[in-house]
Amino acid sequence: MRTISRWIKASRVKNFEKRLRKISKIAQNRGIEFTYNLPAPQKYVITENEFNQLKKDSLNLLFNKYNVSSIEELVKNPLGLQEFNDRTNLLSSWIPYMDMGKNGIENFRMRTGSVLSAVYGDLSDSGWEVIAVIDPMFESAFGSNMTSDYVINMIPGLDFDDESMVEISNIVPQEINSYCIHCNSTRQRKSLVLVRNKETGEYRRVGTNCLMAYTAIDPKVVIDLYSIGMEKTDFGSGGHNFTKFDVKGLYEFLQLSTQYFESKGSYLKGRGRVIFDSVSLESEEGDYYMVNYNYPNKHQRQDAYNEFGQGYFADGRLNFDNNRVLDFLRMERIMPPTEDIDKMVSEMISYVGNMRVKSSFERNLKAIVDSGKVSMRTAGYAASIYIVYKNAVEKGYFESLFFPKIEEIEEVRGKHIGEIGERIRFDAQLVRKQEKEGYYGITTMMVFETDDGSEVIWWSSSNKRMPMVGDIGTVVGTVKKHGEFKGKKTTTITRAKLVDWD
Repeated sequence: MRTISRWIKASRVKNFEKRLRKISKIAQNRGIEFTYNLPAPQKYVITENEFNQLKKDSLNLLFNKYNVSSIEELVKNPLGLQEFNDRTNLLSSWIPYMDMGKNGIENFRMRTGSVLSAVYGDLSDSGWEVIAVIDPMFESAFGSNMTSDYVINMIPGLDFDDESMVEISNIVPQEINSYCIHCNSTRQRKSLVLVRNKETGEYRRVGTNCLMAYTAIDPKVVIDLYSIGMEKTDFGSGGHNFTKFDVKGLYEFLQLSTQYFESKGSYLKGRGRVIFDSVSLESEEGDYYMVNYNYPNKHQRQDAYNEFGQGYFADGRLNFDNNRVLDFLRMERIMPPTEDIDKMVSEMISYVGNMRVKSSFERNLKAIVDSGKVSMRTAGYAASIYIVYKNAVEKGYFESLFFPKIEEIEEVRGKHIGEIGERIRFDAQLVRKQEKEGYYGITTMMVFETDDGSEVIWWSSSNKRMPMVGDIGTVVGTVKKHGEFKGKKTTTITRAKLVDWD
């Protein structure tokens, strides 16, 4: 039996659940055990220190496994490179997040999604088993006339010792082409599959169309099983056709939104759905473009060829240097995903997650942040998080929320006089006087200040002539209670009598 345990982002859970149901149905029809558990997405939070330790432990584990001392040495091994990329992608799902705790700002890492666990038997009843899927590292597919760097994506749940892992990495050279040993042909292929004979231990590299001869099961099912929990972008042959999802992760959506709005220099209303239906594409020169899904399709490619002729292509790729071509194909140049943009996106999520809701609009924004995902319906709201954050920074709301100015509190002056119920006598000056009319007539509040700064309060309902503010004399009274007011300790008295007042 083999097991899978993988982290699934909230925006991917729905699609993976469809795959799992399909695989489960096929396994049931073939009498193969396949059980899985994919709970509803929830939010996970760890401290910044816990995240740093997790990153350190993950890297040390790989160094020890492959007996290397640096990342440069690690990525020279195709298997080491794949594991490094997998762990890096897993760590990148933890998004920096600030929270206003009781003791001020607290830095966390949060992510929203589900932990998939699955147990399955051998899906193939033939004498071969699928070991790994080999993908080109940089190109969209393996070419027939050129070799490519590659990554080896091991099938989840396989248990190989170190010698077997080394053997697998040596089966294919540093660069490979699209040659399939089964049909003895080379042509453009998205992926190659590495299979092994269960009895002889022989390895073969075959194309996905020939995989049926080795597994006796639909190749798409095998590929689905491998790709569960992994993020892949599907580039169609001859054009940029991308896999379209019903839901996107909030972080990746806001990152593309910020790259787009920053390139325009301002927020553009009504662009949420356009951004949702787009992806970021990097040219060979390192420039970034926002490309709509399925653009250019074969009709746009033909129209572009009719419009621009051979100049539509440059070295077999889209002519990124021709702005007319980009406009024609609905491709817009955007800012690159810099550290500053990543910081802005993290602050956007933190601000909306912590702001005090005052309207239904803000409630919707907060609900999107809490869910960690964006749909076509909520794309407009999600895109507006950019301008809400910008306004908050400009007006000082962001700073006041996370970095409030702490007012200096003066040291409490004076002292409490006497004990509750004690009859006291003291010299003081009348510093404040206020009359209040009530049901039983006029009551006068008098505040006396002693030489050491202590304040004594007396509420008097006497109709006798009272001293004026600034007068000095002696007061006799019974202590009723102790308190504080504006940095001063106060003593309230009752049954008071004024002695030797001018």
